Amino acid sequence: MVLEQYPRQIACLAKADSLYRRRWELYIRGVEIANCYDEERSENTISAYYQSEYAKLVENRMDSGSVIPDTDPSLAHIFASMPQCSGVAMGLDRLLMLLMDKRSLQGVILFPLSDMLRNGDTRNL
Repeated sequence: MVLEQYPRQIACLAKADSLYRRRWELYIRGVEIANCYDEERSENTISAYYQSEYAKLVENRMDSGSVIPDTDPSLAHIFASMPQCSGVAMGLDRLLMLLMDKRSLQGVILFPLSDMLRNGDTRNL
C-alpha cells in the first residue's frame, strides 16, 4: 500500500500543499518500508517546527532528569539555502524483518549501536 495523501496536520518537514503534505510512504503488511518527501525550505517554517519539537522534548524529559541537548539556531538557515530536493529513504532492517517473517526489529537490526550501548558493550566501538 502507498500512502500518497499525507495529512497536513501531522508535523514533519515535508512541504505543505493545500490539505496534504508532499510526502508518500510505502507499506508492506502494515510496516512502513520507505518514505519520500519534498523538503520544506522556508526558514520561518523550519524554525517554528524545531522550536515546537524542542518544547515537546523539554516537556517530556523534565520529570525524568534526562539531559536535553542544545539546539543549533543556524540550522533553519542552512535548509533555506538548499536547492529544491527530495529522496527516498528505505528501511532495510524493516524489509529484512518482513522477509524473515518477524514481528519486530529485535534481532534483525543491521546496525545495533543502540543495543550495544544499552547493554554496555563498547568493545567494538
